[in-house]
Amino acid sequence: MDTIEFFKQKTNYRMFDEHCTCIYVYPYQYLQIRKNKEFYSRANYILLDGMMLTLLFNLFKISDNRRMSIDFSSIANDLLSYVSDNKKTLYLIGARDEEISQFIINIKNRYPDLNIIGSHHGYIKNNPVQYEEAIIDILGLNPDFLLCGMGSPLQEQFLFDVQDRGWNGTGFSCGGFIFQCSLKLDYYPVWVNKFKLRWLYRGIYEPKALLKTLRIPKFIILLMYDILKHKLKKSPAID
Repeated sequence: MDTIEFFKQKTNYRMFDEHCTCIYVYPYQYLQIRKNKEFYSRANYILLDGMMLTLLFNLFKISDNRRMSIDFSSIANDLLSYVSDNKKTLYLIGARDEEISQFIINIKNRYPDLNIIGSHHGYIKNNPVQYEEAIIDILGLNPDFLLCGMGSPLQEQFLFDVQDRGWNGTGFSCGGFIFQCSLKLDYYPVWVNKFKLRWLYRGIYEPKALLKTLRIPKFIILLMYDILKHKLKKSPAID
């Protein structure tokens, strides 16, 4: 399956499908996914993140979906309200201990009925014992929803591992959401959201994010290449 067809099949998520694993594609992640479709195919859905990628995917009819990022400029309020209003349970993994603790305080102030039944810090990449402990904790508590913010590809690998071990809830990768909301829930100022400058804001305050933003020209070139290749493949042969 070519890259464009892969994304056409994976980006059709509609709120709120349950019992699925949802990860994200943004310009940098597009470069990673196209190189390793077999790994990322384990996700049920790949959601659109970033205005540029969303516009390009819509323009070239790769997806008709909207931007569905886990932050309060996109679907975070819809998701957390759904979990709270429908008496679902939520587990969190990501960030440092003190950051996830502050995140829970902040989020409970806005959603007092949100049932967070467990959490774990996300610094488990090089600690197989804690990695396994986190999986066992999730399997034992069996939350309806799981937010996993440990950076890519660790967060995707973790979601797939929990899924492979028999957990049947709804999992979302969420990048820096837990860290960001430990500082303040509305992480992006109003003017940043208005002028669609989230990429620049993150680049200033999260330098690692800026390094990924610098891959945008490469993303555009390879996306155009993949679209052309897909169209040529679909074109009828000329005798």
